[in-house]
Amino acid sequence: MKKQKINLLLFMKKGKPFFISSQRNLPSLSEQGRLAGPAAGLKQKILGFYNQFKERFDPQETVCSTLHFANQLHIVHPQSISEQEAARILDNFLSRSRKKHSFWMIIDTILAMMGGILTPIPGPNLFFFYPAARAVSHYFARRGVVNAQALQEKGFTTNSLLDSIQDNIDNLEAVETDIARLENEFGCIHIERLLNKGRKQMEKT
Repeated sequence: MKKQKINLLLFMKKGKPFFISSQRNLPSLSEQGRLAGPAAGLKQKILGFYNQFKERFDPQETVCSTLHFANQLHIVHPQSISEQEAARILDNFLSRSRKKHSFWMIIDTILAMMGGILTPIPGPNLFFFYPAARAVSHYFARRGVVNAQALQEKGFTTNSLLDSIQDNIDNLEAVETDIARLENEFGCIHIERLLNKGRKQMEKT
């Protein structure tokens, strides 16, 4: 697997960080590894559930998973934040994410094993496949975080387009042109949708 530079866009909402990663030209997470026989069929079913439900998962989980493909990180942060502060925010995010995904990977694996008792029942066994898909997602996320923490090459920079979006974080329709240009410059997709989803999640906490 060829690794590459991953861009991380850092936005702030109510003092909380929200990252968006470059997504273009990345290999599929679900294509990693090969199994044979019945195990291959089970793996494909689990990954099928993962692909079906991953859009409902926390966007930051997807960011963590993407980090598995990185051989260097390029962090774009608001001008209002210093490089040192951006580095601290990133380190805290990675440390917190590693603990979170390690914990829930174990919990969801246990739930999947318990649900596996119902596997002989005809029809799709959601009690097995959904927690199994969640365990896989947490595994992908944890693996990405571990890789990112080990990287020596981390660059930090600011960007006027990101600043424009940050200044209008509650009125993204006003900066749709800047969003499109930022997506094109850093290989990101669905920035507006992700920021809106992230904003709703932060408002609940």
